[in-house]
Amino acid sequence: MLQDSSAHFFKVGRSATGLLRPDKLVVYFRDFEPLEQAARELAIRLSGCAAHGVPFTASLGDDGLLSWGVDPLPEKGALSWRGPESWRLWVTNRLASALVSARKNITGTLQPWQFALERLRLENVDTITWAPRDGFGLPSA
Repeated sequence: MLQDSSAHFFKVGRSATGLLRPDKLVVYFRDFEPLEQAARELAIRLSGCAAHGVPFTASLGDDGLLSWGVDPLPEKGALSWRGPESWRLWVTNRLASALVSARKNITGTLQPWQFALERLRLENVDTITWAPRDGFGLPSA
């Protein structure tokens, strides 16, 4: 099935630890439409499998079995030794940074968790679905 798609790379957990991760199978696409098509086909083939949802990814169905994210573009001035950030790492780094900032400034009217979510919304992240919103600055194909 994947060999007939436009997926350009995939990775699978190669050990018991890797297979126990929520992201035990990751498939990379350059465009969203082929991703959706592959997800529809996978959903049919994997019907009945127990979901092991991946945190901070956007669901591609009601059961949490399939989801998606996007690796953000490298930031200008980022340290080269850090390497690229995955979507989940980018989100969690920003949440952590906003939580620390909010705790240092306790005079605000928002709780730290509310401040952190608002910061992500301002960076064009839908904090309900964890998907990037228009204007996020997605990589081009």
